[in-house]
Amino acid sequence: MEIIDVAVGLVVNKHGELLISKRQEGQHLEGLWEFPGGKIEKNESVHQALARELFEEVGIEIGVSAPLLDLEYEYPEKTVYLRVRVVKEFSGIATGKEGQEIDWMPVERFDDYPFPPANTEIMSAYRAVVS
Repeated sequence: MEIIDVAVGLVVNKHGELLISKRQEGQHLEGLWEFPGGKIEKNESVHQALARELFEEVGIEIGVSAPLLDLEYEYPEKTVYLRVRVVKEFSGIATGKEGQEIDWMPVERFDDYPFPPANTEIMSAYRAVVS
């Protein structure tokens, strides 16, 4: 089974909220919320892929991104290798450039949103570094 290498951004605003987006109809895991990001292309660093994906998906330009964790997660139909980075410096106003719904989620409200299973481990790692 192919492993898909994915850059994931925990984009944090000045209120400490995290940017999330809702997967659209027809996408893998449709209707679930996720942290934005996308596939890492050949010859891209994780940061470069994340910067490209965040600009394409939500229209923000990022500064520094710091690694949080790497996580391999196996779904029945595919395996993803999630390279999660924290982004605290960005410019622009986040919007759903691909028609997706977005929201700024307070960390304590993570359980109020339906996320894919792999995101529980991501959120646990993030909580450990911010608490």
